[in-house]
Amino acid sequence: QCVHCLGATSSRKFFWSNVDRLANSFAEIPGHVLKCKGCPTACKRSLIELKGKHAEQMAKRERGSQKIFFRRMWRRLHP
Repeated sequence: QCVHCLGATSSRKFFWSNVDRLANSFAEIPGHVLKCKGCPTACKRSLIELKGKHAEQMAKRERGSQKIFFRRMWRRLHP
């Protein structure tokens, strides 16, 4: 659940039933944060900066490494 708009009628909740759904829709989180009226401007600016670096970082990684990351994270959260 978004901590910035928690309690608002239009608050956003993020619940995934499995790792594949998480990996395929993870981009929804930064998209929401950038649109969230409760999110501080400094946070949005930082996110934009990080998003600008993402393509370069991903180019240095092996294909499939992001999915591997999500699977490892999922296993730690759901043992």
